[in-house]
Amino acid sequence: MTKQLFWIILYGWALTYHGLLWVHIYHEGSRTSLAIVTMALGLLVIWGVLLGLVQKKFMQSRSLVVVSSPRFVIYMMLLMTGLACMAEVVSVTMTNTAYLWSLSPYEAYITASPNYIEVVTRHSVIVFLPQFLAITLLHHRYQYKGFAWFVMYGLIGYVNEWLAFGEAASWVSIPFWMIIYGWIVYLPTHWLRPDKARIKVRIYHYGAALFVPLAFSIPWALFLVAWLHS
Repeated sequence: MTKQLFWIILYGWALTYHGLLWVHIYHEGSRTSLAIVTMALGLLVIWGVLLGLVQKKFMQSRSLVVVSSPRFVIYMMLLMTGLACMAEVVSVTMTNTAYLWSLSPYEAYITASPNYIEVVTRHSVIVFLPQFLAITLLHHRYQYKGFAWFVMYGLIGYVNEWLAFGEAASWVSIPFWMIIYGWIVYLPTHWLRPDKARIKVRIYHYGAALFVPLAFSIPWALFLVAWLHS
């Protein structure tokens, strides 16, 4: 019941907020802003709702998979990276719908570039890899639940956006980013288990699960910025 209430509040907030924002901007008459909010709604509906439901159905129809430790790390990293790449397929496609508004994707956009390869190799997925590694190592050692990782990586995702865009990532958009990022890790962390005894999770381990992925990624992100823009 508690989990169902969480889903209702999370999706209700995200969809209602972006729906009301769309109506407000529509009446203001700003075509560029309306295009951007429509892109965000498209990402939310396609990735967060439709493909989220597909993942949920898959998890319900498949039993847990227990794998040896070396393969566990590989499978976790591949699954999370693959899902992040899938999410970017949707987001980059939304950016390229700018043409439907008679706008350039450099005028109205929700990704750093309209070029998919550039987005995943320079701006998004490549930055997430240390976070995925941290999640994999923590999940390998401790008995985290997939749902807990959905929530925690959703919050980490919001911090990612806040660090990248500052005030543009308003706190009212937290449910939106929780949905977008949460589905990247929910399936792998729910479905895969290592073939070893794991330590029971304590309250403070959830704090570590929020801090460690960010700590892993910040030095890597700074290196990428220096390298890619040198």
